[in-house]
Amino acid sequence: MNYKFSKISNYKKSSILMLICFFLTSVLATGQNTNRQKDLEKQGWKKSANLGLDFLSNLAINPQVGSGENRLAFGSKINFIANLHAGRFTWHNSLNTTFSIQKNGSGYLPDHPDVKRPLQKTNDRFAINSKAAHRTSYFSKYYYTGEFSINSQVLKTYKGNYLKDVGNMGHPISGFMAPGVIRFSLGIDYRHDKMVSIFFAPISYKSTIVRNDSIAKMAAYDENKNFVGTIHGNDFYYKNDSLFFKNKKTNMGAMLKIAYHNKFYYNRIEYHSKLRLFLAYKKKTGLPVHLEENIKIGRFDFDWRNDIDVKFTKKLSIAFVAQLIFDNNVFVQKSSNDLPNGLEEEYSKAVSYFQQILIRYKIKF
Repeated sequence: MNYKFSKISNYKKSSILMLICFFLTSVLATGQNTNRQKDLEKQGWKKSANLGLDFLSNLAINPQVGSGENRLAFGSKINFIANLHAGRFTWHNSLNTTFSIQKNGSGYLPDHPDVKRPLQKTNDRFAINSKAAHRTSYFSKYYYTGEFSINSQVLKTYKGNYLKDVGNMGHPISGFMAPGVIRFSLGIDYRHDKMVSIFFAPISYKSTIVRNDSIAKMAAYDENKNFVGTIHGNDFYYKNDSLFFKNKKTNMGAMLKIAYHNKFYYNRIEYHSKLRLFLAYKKKTGLPVHLEENIKIGRFDFDWRNDIDVKFTKKLSIAFVAQLIFDNNVFVQKSSNDLPNGLEEEYSKAVSYFQQILIRYKIKF
């Protein structure tokens, strides 16, 4: 299977830069908020859990012409948080899962008359984050900090984002830890107050793992059929004029992470925003010179997540979640309203955008 490669346009680069600048300006401006919380933290563990559900069922039996068809959709978002404060030591832990599936219509697929309509995945993300910090001195704004994270998917996905191998590929296009990204960073965290945190890590490790051999061999090609990389960003090498694929790719680099959290309107509106920027240190590719012209090894990625939560009661709220993700080594399916399924068949490099609106129920331990 061939995949098309296209560069990110200057317009998109400018848009990303504008978003980052706007975010940084907002953080610095709101960091001077006079309603900041007290510097002292309550000691011990603080744990909480959030559950968000999205369900839609539409059953149509003998529908009138033009009145619609069956549709079943289910989405969930689960968030566990466990934070520890012990003197100058803090330890923040979180587990986040987002999962959504849908099934449109009934009967068999038009392109595959022998296959019943399978469930289709619309969102599948899994993330674990742990951040330990030790304050340089009491009431200091600086912390010696280490952070560890894992990001992946949960279920296997086949072409068309189906949970079943409709196209008889023989292997999925993604799955648990295929791909998966493991990060470990050491640096200094500057906390202006409880609302703003700026973490800079000059020592940052990133490992992209694709534990399935078949998925690791999924290659991307440009319009001239030149090999330009792997779909999920795992490494590869040439030996004896042959191409070989690895199950992972590791990078050392520097990371900047900015987090902002605030509450408004008598604490009924809560806003979280996290921006992570990573730049890998340059290293030799080991590829022949004539191949380096086609294969552009990326060194930059970012992840910007925004979460607005509006409370109806202490436990019930409605949330709007939006996230921008880009990895210069990872290929995506571009969205297009001019195509039947809304996605291009070829793969290219672009910014991914995710959005959810959820009704949340919060549990505190």
